[in-house]
Amino acid sequence: SMLQLEFIGYLAADAVQRTHDGKQFTCFNVGVTQRFKDRAGNKQERTKWINCSRACTPVDKYLKKGVQVYVRGDASARAYLNNQHEPQAELVCRAWDLQLLGKPAGSNEDEPF
Repeated sequence: SMLQLEFIGYLAADAVQRTHDGKQFTCFNVGVTQRFKDRAGNKQERTKWINCSRACTPVDKYLKKGVQVYVRGDASARAYLNNQHEPQAELVCRAWDLQLLGKPAGSNEDEPF
């Protein structure tokens, strides 16, 4: 069986390349914001952060802070202790499909993407 994630969001920072067991990966965090009204009718906003990685490709140079992306891949969760030694969890996606959807505000219009 497989647990798959599919989401659209914005990169929190420029992607970084890392090496693990001799293989190169691109790592990036994507924020997915949900907007809704609470029971009192007040507008609310909640952002979930997803830690993503994938095998390096030429497209990765365009993974810059603020770029909107569509991501699909295998999902997992990871538990850890933060700096205050409090338990935390993060959602992790090993992406196998990524599409660039939009440029960050103020980006150069002459770039190919």
